[in-house]
Amino acid sequence: MLENLRDKILNVQYDLSASFRNLATGDAQLSRTKKHNFKGVSPNAGANLLHYYQQQWEELHENDANNAKKAEEVDALIGNLHSYCVEHLSVIKQLNMQLACKLV
Repeated sequence: MLENLRDKILNVQYDLSASFRNLATGDAQLSRTKKHNFKGVSPNAGANLLHYYQQQWEELHENDANNAKKAEEVDALIGNLHSYCVEHLSVIKQLNMQLACKLV
């Protein structure tokens, strides 16, 4: 599917560059000889694709914002947990020192 889209984009790019070349050189006959057959082609296909990918982009952007918010919450929780562990480590070290003094 992406390969077809890439081919269509390349065709459009080629047609645009050829049109600009024709405008620059004034060769109008070349542009008249090339005619496209658009039977069975939906003129809204490009609009439908664009709409689909815009919706996908919007959804990705929304999910990205939600993930960033959740990451900040997790960061705060990890910070609190780290403080808790450091505090308890200090208490355990003091307890070890007191027990060592009593055993001597």
